[in-house]
Amino acid sequence: MQRIEGDSESHSAEDSQIPSHISGPVDVATQGRFARFDSWLPTMPWWILSTALLAVALFKSGIDLEVAAQTPDPAFPLPQTDASDALSYGLPTVVWLLGIQGQSTLIGIVTFVFILVGYFASAFLISRTFTGSVQSIGLIALGLGPTITVLLGNIGRHDFLVIFGAVIVGLRGYRWWGMTFGSLLMFLGNPEQSVVALLLLVLLGLTTRFRPYLARASVSTLIAFTCFAGLQIWANSLGADGRADWLGYHLNASVLNFFGNAYLSIFAGYSVMWILVMWTLVRSQGRDRILLILALIVIPFAVTMITADQTRVFVGVSTAALFALIRTDLQDFTQQLRSITPHPAAWAFVAGAFTPVLEITYRGFQRIPLQWLYDAFVNAGLIERLGIGPW
Repeated sequence: MQRIEGDSESHSAEDSQIPSHISGPVDVATQGRFARFDSWLPTMPWWILSTALLAVALFKSGIDLEVAAQTPDPAFPLPQTDASDALSYGLPTVVWLLGIQGQSTLIGIVTFVFILVGYFASAFLISRTFTGSVQSIGLIALGLGPTITVLLGNIGRHDFLVIFGAVIVGLRGYRWWGMTFGSLLMFLGNPEQSVVALLLLVLLGLTTRFRPYLARASVSTLIAFTCFAGLQIWANSLGADGRADWLGYHLNASVLNFFGNAYLSIFAGYSVMWILVMWTLVRSQGRDRILLILALIVIPFAVTMITADQTRVFVGVSTAALFALIRTDLQDFTQQLRSITPHPAAWAFVAGAFTPVLEITYRGFQRIPLQWLYDAFVNAGLIERLGIGPW
């Protein structure tokens, strides 16, 4: 498998040329440490860097257990009539095979294991796609981007299937095995989101740079939509609803939620990855730019606006397109960064590590950075038990 070559050379020679009258001894030492860090990142094994990034993400985001409806009644495989996720069959199948229906904590543990497996499998795909600094920045995008925020905040739900299927589609969707396997995972996780995500990839495929995705994405979209329509009709005949049936019920609250959070709703979507998205739009022209705006911004936000779960929905429908963008444009983007700074990987890590994580959830709730610290020390009553403060 041919990998996209990155630029992993050392930059110590560039840093040694910093004039002494511009930078004092402390500045020169700081520059040297930063240069060594930037040179060190591409030499780290992908699994070590990915583990370190996951640790940073866990510290920033914490984890939250949000187990989807997994009750023993009705008997699998009949859809649950009072659940909006009745058409998502991936997680219920796992729960049924393991015999853990209704055991929320155990379901959470199982899905967290799947999240770890999917995360490192995705990191491996990135390591097989890029080398050098480009590989490091790709791993940083995975480990500190919006996808990991949603996954860690929704352990026990279907998102891990949708997101990791989308990553496979984005990175390997130009091949039939990648498009087929990734689309299947997405559909098992969320049929409605998978149809939208694949449609966005079709729009990308109409542009010049993403043309290798077009045929496979078009076929997959048609198959996914047909299967979704058949599944929806079958569920409705049994008195069950899919997510589409709940749109009207949640519409007023969803629109208010989106606009009520204003810029936070927008920022939460791509977070630090907005830099890459906007850079791609700026360098595109004419019809390609219009298609990119539709696929990367207009449609994902339109779907988010009319659905209750906000950031989860945005990430679910946009991840395939985002990682297709990463595969296609990250090499050039890294070279552009290098024209600005000799340390692109190091600065990418700083941007990812210090950019606030944010998820807008149902009824306008905002999951904010380091909230788990507050929950652990304040909500859990630890500060009160220690006798600190006016409690």
